[in-house]
Parts: sequence; structure tokens; C-alpha cells
Amino acid sequence: MVRRFSDLKKSLKYIQNITWEPGDPVSNAPAGSPLANYQAWMAGNNREIGPRDAGSKTLGLEEVTINPFAVEISPTTAIKVPISKRVLDSATLAGVRTSANVLIGGGIVAPKGFKPAQAVVYLATGTTTSPEPSKITGLKYAKNSTGHSFTVPMGQKTGEIYEKEVQDSVKTAVALLSGEIKTASFKPEIWR
Repeated sequence: MVRRFSDLKKSLKYIQNITWEPGDPVSNAPAGSPLANYQAWMAGNNREIGPRDAGSKTLGLEEVTINPFAVEISPTTAIKVPISKRVLDSATLAGVRTSANVLIGGGIVAPKGFKPAQAVVYLATGTTTSPEPSKITGLKYAKNSTGHSFTVPMGQKTGEIYEKEVQDSVKTAVALLSGEIKTASFKPEIWR
């Protein structure tokens, strides 16, 4: 479950009868409320989010290679990870891919439970926002219509063996990009 819905998930739990057990009928949230919209979405209704914006489509997935942070760099530890063709083919993001230590070719199939560290880069050419309703809760939020996010896998290289060092390199590369709004957020490497 995505963390952004944790409060709604808790609210659904709190509207249940104190003696409620799994398998009992579920109490419904007040009709028309954001909680009711979320409850319907969780039940499998209203799952049709709609078509994606042309600028946010992945255009397919490709494989690239990274050296994970948890192991020492060697030809036998480089791992193949997916990247969207939109990110891979973007000339704008070339510096970010280089800073994230994305390599082309080689690598082994990712072990089960491995998820690479990722940089999520957001770029927007304007600062104008418009109220846009959430497709899940119905609540309105300010959306920048010119903004798009890009997810880039990250790995280590000689001289940059810690995630924080690579994150700093990516932040520097993002700061050099054109656009009025440019941010980078990060997801850690996961081994399960």
C-alpha cells in the first residue's frame, strides 16, 4: 500500500464496529466523501484511472545495468534493471543517467527481492498550477500541467560507493537542467 493513503486506511479501520472481525460486513464511509471514494477504489471499483498523459507514457521498458550499493563492484555483481525507454532515450536526462551510474550492457539477472535505488526527477517548464481532482479520492490538489516525472535507477561506481554520494551527484545534475521547477527525490535500494 502506498504511504500516501495510510491515513485513509486507518480511517476505514476506525469506522468499523469495535467487535469487527475479518470476514464481517464492512461499514461504509459517508456517501460522497473522499473516504467513500477511497473505500470504493480499495474494493476494486473506480479502478479505471483513465489514459495517461502522452508525456508520461513509458514507451516500453529497456534493460540497463547498475552496480548495487550493497555489494563490492565486480563484473559478476552488476545487475540488469528496467528503465523506461522515455528516460533512456531522453537527451535532457543524459547527465542524470551518467550521475546515477547507469550502464549499458552486461550484468546478471536481478536476484529475487532486489529493487535498485532510484532517483525520481520532476521537471516543469512553468509555474502555473490548476486545481485537479484526485482520481482516487476526488479531493482537489494543485497540479502543474507542464510537469513530468522520470524514474532513473541508481548504482555505485568507483569513488562513489554510498547512496548519499550518488544522490548528491544526481542533485547536481538535476540543478543543471533547464526548467523553472526541477526536483529530485530518492528511493533506497531494497534486498528482501
